[in-house]
Amino acid sequence: MERRLKVRLIRLVVQVTSFFLFNLGFFVMPLLYWMEGWILPIDIGFGSPYTNVSGFFNIVEMQLIASVIPFFTLGITFIIGVIAGRACCAWICPMGLINDIVSYIPFKKAKFSQELEETAYLLPLILLAAFIGYAVVDGFSFLVSDFVGMEFPSISYFQYGVFTSIDPYNTLFSTIPWMIIRGEFPNVLQGVWDFIARNPVLIVQVILVVVFIGLNLVIQRAFCRYICPTGTCMGFFGRYKLIGLKRDPTHCNKCKKCEEVCPMNVPILKEPFEHIGHHSCDMCLECYGACPEKALKFRIID
Repeated sequence: MERRLKVRLIRLVVQVTSFFLFNLGFFVMPLLYWMEGWILPIDIGFGSPYTNVSGFFNIVEMQLIASVIPFFTLGITFIIGVIAGRACCAWICPMGLINDIVSYIPFKKAKFSQELEETAYLLPLILLAAFIGYAVVDGFSFLVSDFVGMEFPSISYFQYGVFTSIDPYNTLFSTIPWMIIRGEFPNVLQGVWDFIARNPVLIVQVILVVVFIGLNLVIQRAFCRYICPTGTCMGFFGRYKLIGLKRDPTHCNKCKKCEEVCPMNVPILKEPFEHIGHHSCDMCLECYGACPEKALKFRIID
């Protein structure tokens, strides 16, 4: 078995194991609360009746809207970020697993130039600023109302935050399961069209699920690269993470095979030999497995 396939198989096993572990309630109800309260820098909603781990950004949004500064949540994220950057995205994120599975479907993928990729990176930064900005403004309006003892204009349309409301993982594993548990889905006699008319928000959420996940058919890890705020936040630690990859200049012949297989379109050959610390690198190790000269090696900062 070639090296790249071995690396991908190992990562897939870790991803699937993490998915089952983080969603114990789906499979082993008595163990539902074993990991309850864990906060990890991955895209996993906190409102699921079965999921026992909370996603970092979902909690941050909720706390900011409640006028609470998320010191503990940010502290956990900082510690994980300086150790492994955004490696959680590629190895244990449930949404990352879903995106990968869709990306593996044989379909012609778009490949952007690295210059265009850097320009496109503005999109997740803008979305991140918008998500946080909404939460801060909404939390401020709540705080002012409570402080002055009078009603203050609020923008609370999204109860738990903008991203949490449109997050495809939340829709698939929180919103829809709760509706099934409560018996809110219609049967044929009740009428599907009547249900759609009464639940326009859910329909929008389902459409966004199809769009966000479907994008992975034509662009590898599109959701991770251009939308997910958790991955964007963790990318800030790229230059400073303790565990990463380095490139051995005595073995590297610049064949570019590492860049060709990189699903995040990282300009590996433009990175310093001593440390590949690009903001998009999620340590998926596709490049490590594809390098014919074995020039890419693990590195732990001294």
